[in-house]
Formats: sequence, C-alpha cells, structure tokens
Amino acid sequence: LALKQHPKFAKNNSKSPEDFQVIFQGLKPQTFPTILFFPFYTLRIGFPMLISVIAQPSPIANTVIQVLTSIGVLIFIAKTKPFLKKINFYQLMTFEVIVLIMNTSMLAITVLSHLDKENYRVANLLGDIVIIGNDCINVLALFFLVIKLHLEIKLIQEYTRKNLVTGSQKIGLWVQLLF
Repeated sequence: LALKQHPKFAKNNSKSPEDFQVIFQGLKPQTFPTILFFPFYTLRIGFPMLISVIAQPSPIANTVIQVLTSIGVLIFIAKTKPFLKKINFYQLMTFEVIVLIMNTSMLAITVLSHLDKENYRVANLLGDIVIIGNDCINVLALFFLVIKLHLEIKLIQEYTRKNLVTGSQKIGLWVQLLF
C-alpha cells in the first residue's frame, strides 16, 4: 500500500506524498501506448525464445528476427516513453541498446559461420562482445538499483523534512524502499 493511499496518512495530512518506490515507480497516465507497453514488453521477453525454437533450422533468419525485434522494441520505447521516472526509461533503453549490440554481433557470427572463409579472429571478437554485453547487463541492474536507492533516499529525506513526517508515517516512507 503506497503511503498516499494509507487511510491514516490521508486523515492527518491534506497533501499526498509521492510513492517512494525504488524498483518500479509506474507508467505514465493511461494512454493507448502505455496500456500496451506492459503486455508488449512481457511478450518481448518470451518472443526471442519462441523464435529460437521455431527458426532453429535457419540460424540466419533467427538472428535477423532477433535484431529486428530489438530495433522495434527500441523504437517503441523511445516513442512512447512509458515511464514516469526518467531513470527507468534510461535503464530500459540502455538495456535494450546492449541487447541490440549483442543480437547484431550474433547475426554477424552466424553470417560468418556460413561463409567459406575462415574468420576466427572476427568471430572471436564478436563472441567477446556478446559475453561482455551479457556482463554489462548484469552490472547494469546493480548500477541502476544503487542510483535509484540514492535518489529515493534523497527524496524521502527531503519530503520528511518539508512535511514534518513523524512516527509510523515516517516508517511507512522508509518501508517503501523495500518494494
């Protein structure tokens, strides 16, 4: 329950605070693109696996579809900007750019494997890009979590100072960091 929705807080204070959530602040107001965003992005997570199974006999078609999917997702997110907080937008865009670079590298590796020439050095370099991209995605999650925690702690401190929040209301604000 967000603090602004808590009945006890609503009685004691006419101003509603912002929700203090680190992991997910929410989407912009209900417009058609933001309504579509969550199911679209949920499908985007499973779609590459489905394509990998269906297009298994044709690795080039598989990787081309993966690259096109990454480009489509980047365009959709860039145009709709579905998040209330910019930090969530930056995190998702950074993640998707890294995925696009990895998918493009996989496409290049797949094309190289179908050529008669031996391009081991280039294939190794592209393979390293995929591995480094995967590592970057893992570090990225932690990096943005630390940034979000820092921003939310500053926001909570500022709000409690300005609105003289005390007692259980203050505890409620800090508990929001857990969710």
